[in-house]
Amino acid sequence: MNTSIDYSEINSRKFYSINSNNNQKTFEKYEIEKPYLLLKNHEAYNLDNYNIEYVKKILRNKEEKLAKLIFDDKKSLKENLTNFSPEDIFEYDLDLVHKAIVDSKIKFFNKTPKILAFDIETESNIGFPDPKYDKILSISYYSKGFNKVSISKNYTSSHDYVSCFSSEEELLWDFMNTVNEFDPDILCGYNSDRFDLKFILERLKKNKMSIKLGPLNSGLVESRMGRENKISINGITNIDVYIFIRNVLSQSINSKSLKLNDVAETLLGDKKTDDLGAEIQNYYESNDVKKIDQICEYNLQDSKLTHDLLVKVLDIAIEFSNLVSMPIEKITRMRYGRLVELFILKNAYLENRVIERKPTNEEIRNRMYTKYEGAFVYQPKPGLYENVRVFDFRSLYPSIIIAHNIEPDNLSYDSGKNKINLPDKAVFFDDKVSFLPRILKKIIDRRIGVKNKLKDEKNDSEIKKLDGESYALKILANSFYGYMGFYAARWYSFDCARSITAYGRKYIENLIESANKKNISVIYGDTDSIFLIDNKSVNDFIKQINKNLPDPMELEDEGTYESGIFLEKRNSKSGAKKRYALMNKDGSLTIKGLESKRGDWSKLSKDSQIKILTSVLKTKSIKSAEKMIREIIENINNNSMTIDNFILRNKLTRNLEDYKSIGPQVAAGRLMEKENLKVGPGTIVEYIVSNKKSKLIRDKVILAKNAKIEDIDKSYYIEKQLIAATYKIFELFNYKEEQLKNLSSGLSAWM
Repeated sequence: MNTSIDYSEINSRKFYSINSNNNQKTFEKYEIEKPYLLLKNHEAYNLDNYNIEYVKKILRNKEEKLAKLIFDDKKSLKENLTNFSPEDIFEYDLDLVHKAIVDSKIKFFNKTPKILAFDIETESNIGFPDPKYDKILSISYYSKGFNKVSISKNYTSSHDYVSCFSSEEELLWDFMNTVNEFDPDILCGYNSDRFDLKFILERLKKNKMSIKLGPLNSGLVESRMGRENKISINGITNIDVYIFIRNVLSQSINSKSLKLNDVAETLLGDKKTDDLGAEIQNYYESNDVKKIDQICEYNLQDSKLTHDLLVKVLDIAIEFSNLVSMPIEKITRMRYGRLVELFILKNAYLENRVIERKPTNEEIRNRMYTKYEGAFVYQPKPGLYENVRVFDFRSLYPSIIIAHNIEPDNLSYDSGKNKINLPDKAVFFDDKVSFLPRILKKIIDRRIGVKNKLKDEKNDSEIKKLDGESYALKILANSFYGYMGFYAARWYSFDCARSITAYGRKYIENLIESANKKNISVIYGDTDSIFLIDNKSVNDFIKQINKNLPDPMELEDEGTYESGIFLEKRNSKSGAKKRYALMNKDGSLTIKGLESKRGDWSKLSKDSQIKILTSVLKTKSIKSAEKMIREIIENINNNSMTIDNFILRNKLTRNLEDYKSIGPQVAAGRLMEKENLKVGPGTIVEYIVSNKKSKLIRDKVILAKNAKIEDIDKSYYIEKQLIAATYKIFELFNYKEEQLKNLSSGLSAWM
């Protein structure tokens, strides 16, 4: 049975679960309790005119008797808040639907849901499509065993999945009919909150149309969630795949951008058909059957990619949904901090605990400007090393929270078994296991159990489900530390967050000191990792360290590498944090912090750096790398490389008019605007630096799509891309940057 939640009675104390089973939908109604507040020190107040119950609940690790004041609606609750001291009132700011879901033990999507993906193509008469002026040209739909493209054009298509209509109005009626006939549990798009559904909603208004979707005959309902707009369809779960990937998965995928094409290529190994982009309207108006078919193919592929991406990540979303007891439509639009808080809230309800208040706006402002010391870094000595052994503290910060029982309600400035010295004070934590460490340990233990199941599991669908569960548990566990220092957290504690990082520094510093005493060479240490030169005593050393660590802390062996190279940071003779490359025994590389891992460098610089690193790490010599540099420079000078090697990509972080200095990415954005493309925060600009006569790089920018290989500034790419990405490797062998630059001018490299 698949269950989704519908907030269909907004102004009442009811909600429905919609249960889908064998293509039949049933509804179950749940009551939401009346708004209330909990009052401590209730003896100090005159409560004669209130509807009161007295309850016993755990408040900050102590059981207390509290007055529960019950109100008819949120308005009357809010009006009475000022009658009490802010320090005495709790639980007046809860999402009572969430509480009801927890109390009712509702589960979400325990069977594979029925998914329908969609995508729209539109006119773009005056730049980026605007629903005030531009019409929808086509809508595509995709699901397993179902594909369809509806287009507002009467023509004879070569594809049997194309349906033709005479007008946009007919296209929109067909949208309603297609969704209703398919009857999905989940409707999904990619950036659909901000574009596809928003566009459909505005065009419905423009055409003075009202559609009814799903089992509750809902329209498209626009609302705010946090800082962003969302669009809901009561009775159908609406997922914007882009938002979920951006909020929860983007840090763990190696995609050069979050565009549909890049994410699909990274996660699926699939991509769009030829990017028609601004050509869609021209193709549509051409009346060329082949070109119109191309629009349909392009449109359908976008829906297919969106569908397949959701299928890829759905188990993670479902697991989050059930972990925190919140409908999947909501959790896919949340960030880490909110997910952790919901998990804490759920467990607080289950343990009959009083919920901490949300911070006031003033508290948030004050918290936002507080900073604390981060992790310890043992700077590496730049160089080439052999037999590199790497160890990590397993889940360092979550383990520290559990091992030392760190949480706000357990924090003392007087005494306690666990003492840690902060820069300005000593703090203590009692040894008795308390709320946050206990529920965090449940997550850690559950993930260990899931990983053990994965070792023996053979069924592909079950492996995928367990992988999703493992990932969700990992994200929750690793986010606890950040949550306690998050300015909007209910269970906020600046000193708890500081204590966690202080313990982290203490453990890594003690580990390095112990290794030095045992004459084990330490190359590098950072946050939760240590890099050693392997020898016969290392195994016994680690065993002894683990024996002395408090439960559940443990050093894990991350592997032995044939060789490793640690590079200097620019304008420094010391090694840089997370700036290294390791060669695995199979010849593959593990790279951190170098240009080859950054999205704002060209393919030329990335590929060249990897080639040079591979050569040096494999041969332990620079000789082959010298030859490679010469060959690459020769290929650049002879125009022997394709233009994609020279494309630079940057993300704009603000509107173009808000930039005070005009860099090349801003110049590229302005060129895009001239071509009637919408540009703003989040836009990825792609450009090359050309050989135009100017001293300013911004004046030499050409959009990548308009560039030819003959346009590139060869000197720029040789010096600022190729050599800039590789000269620090050569410096380890006493070569100077100037020697590499001389290669491009034909001078002897060794003058």
